Formats: sequence, structure tokens, C-alpha cells
Amino acid sequence: MVRLVTGTGIAIALLIGAVGCSYRGPKACDVFDAATAKSLLGTGAYIGRNIVRSPELSQCEWDGKGGAVTVWVGQWDEVDPGFDSEKPVPNLGDEAWKDPGEIYVRKGNAGLSVMSTVIGDNPAENLKVAKLLLPRL
Repeated sequence: MVRLVTGTGIAIALLIGAVGCSYRGPKACDVFDAATAKSLLGTGAYIGRNIVRSPELSQCEWDGKGGAVTVWVGQWDEVDPGFDSEKPVPNLGDEAWKDPGEIYVRKGNAGLSVMSTVIGDNPAENLKVAKLLLPRL
């Protein structure tokens, strides 16, 4: 598995954008819907953010008494920041990476990022949510 350095990734992203290849998949709140959020955070869960930053990137956050779950969905190079601190996650999507507070999963050219603060920053919860949402990309 090869990781691009951030500068190269930006150059490739600009090149891909210049030739018209862009993400055409679902938005974050379509992937992370109310039923799923309430199953994770309880029936009192409410949407905290539903933001479409660009056609290639959107964010959905659900909040509840037990914490919050934030999901980013979009084109892979928009979702994964490529931090040096990221560690590979085997057997998840086409590739997956994690850092202490977030998990990033690629499926084709689509990416999914999960940050769960259910009972504090919880890498196990991030993985659980990523596995649950990945088939929806």
C-alpha cells in the first residue's frame, strides 16, 4: 500500500479536478441517517451539522446525551488528510487509516471519515460506525 505525501496528493487532486473526474456518490447525511444516529446515540439524538462543503465533500454530525458522531463523506482525497500519524487499518474497505481520534476509509474513489465522541474519543466506536456505514457508500 502506497501513501502519497500531502503535496503530491494536492497536485493529483487538482489534476483530477481539471479533467472533470469528481465524486458522484451520496452525501454524508444520506449515509449517516436519523435511524442510524438514534441507534448509536439514543432516541433523543438530533442533527448538529449537515454541511455540503463542495460537490466532493459533505459533513453530518449527530449529537445526543452520550456524545456525538461526526461523519465526512466524499471524494477520497478530500476526506483523508494523509497525516503522518495515521496507522493502517487492515481488512476495511479498499484501504483504511486511523489516528487517535478519527478513522478514514476508502471505497473506490469515495471516502468516509468517522469521529465519535461517544464516551470520549473512542477508536473502537469509530471502527464500529465505519463498518456500519461503509456499505452505504
